[in-house]
Amino acid sequence: EYEANEAEYDKKKLFDPRKFLKPGFDAITEAVEERIDVFGSANKA
Repeated sequence: EYEANEAEYDKKKLFDPRKFLKPGFDAITEAVEERIDVFGSANKA
């Protein structure tokens, strides 16, 4: 049986996985942009 108190609820409510994953997302975005330039695919759409 689990009894949550208000402090634990607030701590979980404030957890945002986007903040945790942001450095990885930025690294992937940078790598993709670099590959687009390397392969000459920029401004082709």
